[in-house]
Amino acid sequence: MKPLAIVVLAAGCSSRLGQNKHLVSIQGQALITKQCHELLLLNLPIYCVVGYQVEQVSAALKSLPKVNVLENKYWTEGLGISIACATKALQSQYENLIFILGDQWQLNATNVQEFIASHNFSEDIITVASNLPSNSINQGKILPSQVSPPVIFNQRYYHQLCLLAGDKGAKAIISAHFSRINAVHFPQAFVDLDTPEQLTALRALYSR
Repeated sequence: MKPLAIVVLAAGCSSRLGQNKHLVSIQGQALITKQCHELLLLNLPIYCVVGYQVEQVSAALKSLPKVNVLENKYWTEGLGISIACATKALQSQYENLIFILGDQWQLNATNVQEFIASHNFSEDIITVASNLPSNSINQGKILPSQVSPPVIFNQRYYHQLCLLAGDKGAKAIISAHFSRINAVHFPQAFVDLDTPEQLTALRALYSR
């Protein structure tokens, strides 16, 4: 088995935004294309889980042949189903999976590489992003509500990941094994694209 693969979750319909966030044009390319292109710089296998508007999102990734597309036909059932879909497809190939949301637009190859470097591949640790300062994390002052993807799971947790359903993602697994988490200060992970106001701010930033 290979040590690690990246899974980008991009199957949802972006109901709060009113349009498919993964197809939003940023500097002339779809957001999902931009994100996956950046992650390819890590030289790791990349899989993108798609669902809503599968043909359009898949077409946006055609220019990146190294990005493998996984279709989640049951995407309407929530984020957990996408995580389960990817885990079932990849569990026999990789010892660890890192899950990233397709709209975490402040993630780049550098900060994701630093996040991966903080993971202990020799132990059954769940490495997850936190918005708390490093000193609070080091003192153990952290709650399940203060963590977010990216998150790295090793194969010990695959069985539980395969059973996920609903729209809560892997929060239940993280909470159940909270004593085993490695929380990493990663504020960029808490910036995403959910609302029209956030889209306006994102486009304004890239138009400067």
